[in-house]
Formats: sequence, C-alpha cells, structure tokens
Amino acid sequence: MKVMIVEGRYKDNITIPVAIIKKLPYSITIAAAVQYLDALPFLTKQLAEHGIKTKLFKGLHSKYPGQIVGCDIVTADETDACLYIGDGLFHPKTLVLKGNKPVHCYSPETNEYKLITPEDVQDIISRHNTARMKFIEAKTIGILVTMKYGQNNLKAALAIKQYFRGKKEVVVFLTETLDWNDLENYPFVELWVNTMCPRISYDDQPRFRKLVLDLADAVELIRQIDPQFSPTQFLAARDNQR
Repeated sequence: MKVMIVEGRYKDNITIPVAIIKKLPYSITIAAAVQYLDALPFLTKQLAEHGIKTKLFKGLHSKYPGQIVGCDIVTADETDACLYIGDGLFHPKTLVLKGNKPVHCYSPETNEYKLITPEDVQDIISRHNTARMKFIEAKTIGILVTMKYGQNNLKAALAIKQYFRGKKEVVVFLTETLDWNDLENYPFVELWVNTMCPRISYDDQPRFRKLVLDLADAVELIRQIDPQFSPTQFLAARDNQR
C-alpha cells in the first residue's frame, strides 16, 4: 500500500505572553508538534530577547529539528526543562517520563499554559521501576510483536529469546492488533516485553494485568547484568523497521 503524508503547517508567528515566559528557566529545550515547526525561529528569537537559551528537541524518529513524534521517548539532558508547543498531554508526558524534568506546555490555539512535573507521572514511573525488577526475577516472560508495517520487531524478539535460552522461558506472541483481553489467556507469563510502539509500555500500563517493560528498557537491563552484552543487534531491528 502506498502512503502519502501531507503536513499541515501553522502559518502565523507564535508569541508567548510575557507572564508565561517569566515562568521558564534559564535554558530550555523546545519540542513541538509538526504543525508548529515553521513558527519556531520566531519563538526562539523571542525567548532569546528575554535571556533564555534554547535548544531544539531531537528525537530518534523525528524528521525535523524540534519535532516530536509519538514513538519518541528520549530525554533532554542539556537544559533545565522542556517547552512543548502544541495541544494535549500525550507528548509532554513522554518528555517528563524520560527527562525527569518539568515540561512547560503552551497551546498557540487556545493560549493555555500548563506545567507538567515528574510528580504528575509518578504512578507510571513507579510501575515502570517495578517492571524492571520483575524482568530480572521472572522465569517466564512474553514478548509482544506486531506484524504491522513500521512497528514489526520480530528479529529483536527472537534475539532476546535466543539470549535467554537455558536461563528463562521466553514466549513470542505475534499479533496484528493488540487485544489486552487476549493476554488473559496466558496466565503463565509473569511479565510482558513490548516491542511495538514504546508508548504502549508507558501510556497503556493500566490496561495490562501483568507488568510490561519496553524493549529498550529490557536491553538496558541485560547490559547492566551482563558486561559482555552488546545491545546493537537487539535494537537495530526496531530502528531499521520503523
């Protein structure tokens, strides 16, 4: 199937009210939905005039500087906080989860401001930390793999299964569309490893009866317990098939 993607861009400049700018820290990483990217040069100039140093967000799968997409779960290490330009909390929550820094949100359409802090996503973080410990202890894990184009990571799943051969029981589950109710048919699985969109491992945690861990986090844990482990072969599949 041929896919055509048409980007809709916001044509006006974005001027943030001074009262909101005063809430921002000295240095900030700007992340924006694709429709607001054309307005970022004007925005960064405005912030510079108020003495704020800016850096544009760079995601793993973003096409443009400053763009954030749904499957990006990365951090902004070089600045004090993030400034998200767009609507909703889907993207800001991602920035908080990995960056552990506050995210200032501004919607050009509604002129609304909201501050998201690590405390606002503490339940997700706590459950994620518990899943990390369970991954080490579990004797049986299930790996979720979708056959959908762009999210299929079967090679990574099979590589993990091979790595744990003789150490853990690893069962790979293939599906077109994930149905959380179907997971109840496999009570022997102690923990799920998600190789689909990484946001499933965070935003959809409450929909899993068992704990769930993302592929990248699973690979990181293996590397911690096995100094000889090289994660390249595990994550290459996810990066190359998106």
